[in-house]
Amino acid sequence: MVTLELGGRGPAIVTSSADISLAAKRIAHVKFMNARQICRYYTRLYNLLEKTQGKIVYGGKRNPKTRFFAPTIINGVTTNNLLLSEELFGPILPLLDATLKQAISYTVKHDYPLALYGFTSSQAEKDQILRLINSGGVCFNNAILHMLVKDAPFGGVSASEMGAYHGPFGFQEFTHLRTVVNVPGWMELVLKD
Repeated sequence: MVTLELGGRGPAIVTSSADISLAAKRIAHVKFMNARQICRYYTRLYNLLEKTQGKIVYGGKRNPKTRFFAPTIINGVTTNNLLLSEELFGPILPLLDATLKQAISYTVKHDYPLALYGFTSSQAEKDQILRLINSGGVCFNNAILHMLVKDAPFGGVSASEMGAYHGPFGFQEFTHLRTVVNVPGWMELVLKD
């Protein structure tokens, strides 16, 4: 048995019915809380940021000597931007302007997301997102909280992960169940032709 959490993109789709300031706050909190990972990826992220056609609207400060990379928000990103070519593992938040239909279309054309975050107050939009996008966990009107739910499985699909873990699902995933049969001698009477 193999269980792999391979990462993957975690798109946040914010619809016009969402509380925009709450969505921005929650997305930024999750995106920038792991910014300390940057030390491993500084050069790669620096290069991606230098090549983007988008505009830095927040942050952007970098220091190669200390490997410091400030939380950075890029607006005007298009679907062919290098910032969208892989999971960033760093404090860069690219923003795309799209309709819900366009956002769903873009998401389903790429690898299955490990996690999917939808920000909307419309049940119809939630249903549409769930019906049309295959992903690992899904969280509406927040980000990352789905992986904190006690005893719920955490895992992706396809290239983002094989298997699931957390709670009893993790125990089952990492436990090998083995059948052992000890046949007594008297069974010979039953097994005879």
